[in-house]
Amino acid sequence: MLDNSLDYFSDRAEAFLADVWGDRDMGIPTPAVDWTKPPTRQMVASLLRQYPYLQVVSSEMEHRDQIIPKFKKAPTGWVIHDYDQAMSVSLGRFIYQPWGVGSALLMQDEDSGEGEGGEGGKHQFRGGLLQQSFDTADAVVAYAIEKGWPGIQLVSATEFMTWSLWMATEDRGYKLVGFDPRTEDKKKRLRVLNFRSEREAGRTPSLLPGER
Repeated sequence: MLDNSLDYFSDRAEAFLADVWGDRDMGIPTPAVDWTKPPTRQMVASLLRQYPYLQVVSSEMEHRDQIIPKFKKAPTGWVIHDYDQAMSVSLGRFIYQPWGVGSALLMQDEDSGEGEGGEGGKHQFRGGLLQQSFDTADAVVAYAIEKGWPGIQLVSATEFMTWSLWMATEDRGYKLVGFDPRTEDKKKRLRVLNFRSEREAGRTPSLLPGER
């Protein structure tokens, strides 16, 4: 006989909230989150850092009667979804990799050629999640230029992908709509430019503020 008491349902609800993912995570590494408490800004930011994505459109969108989606694999292996006047990209199947926070991994993927992207062969992945996010955003900008877009308009993205997109457009003198860099963003760009200059000069560079 089913127990309809309030205590029964309260206990069931508490058990569910304590392990809200249950079997739903399908192997995705999920952080230990106490879902019985309201999520904090820091908690949401931490989750977003682990699951980056980017959505953009042409800065001067043109009407199309029919759109046939295409898939283009970035040098990082991430798959760019091309909708002619719009593009999106995210970790995709690499969301199942044990990235960890701040990890720097050297990974190799045996791609069977099946699924989205449709390109077989081996792909060597260098760098951690931040490096691959940066390189993928750069690939999106390069592809937009190749497609003949006059510029890019940002629709939605995680914070680091947004900054990476801006960096790539600034490097190329390419138009970006929908993002106004903050002082912190500009300072970070200067540090990266200094890093590149130091490395090209054969010196040991540093990305830390105030160090050369």
